[in-house]
Amino acid sequence: MAWPINGIQRLEEITAPLLIRAGESMGIKPTTARDNIRKLVDSVRKAAPKLLDEVIQQNAELLQDRPELKATLGGEVRLLRSINAIVISEMTTQLS
Repeated sequence: MAWPINGIQRLEEITAPLLIRAGESMGIKPTTARDNIRKLVDSVRKAAPKLLDEVIQQNAELLQDRPELKATLGGEVRLLRSINAIVISEMTTQLS
């Protein structure tokens, strides 16, 4: 991470209670922080697959005019699928 949160420097150590405590240190009430974390997690869970689908659609359209980009765009989609399936999935579960 670019900077530690309450002394934590690794993503796998980030939890909702940690973020709530960090919010408290900034004057945010625990219930407000908890509600915002839930909203964020819910919106990310909904938006990530939609964004992936949009990229896949846009890439399909782009490939009609630029078939030489097939390997590059295929790699992009594989990377985005991995981010969605691993990073986003794990972090939203961790924060739930």
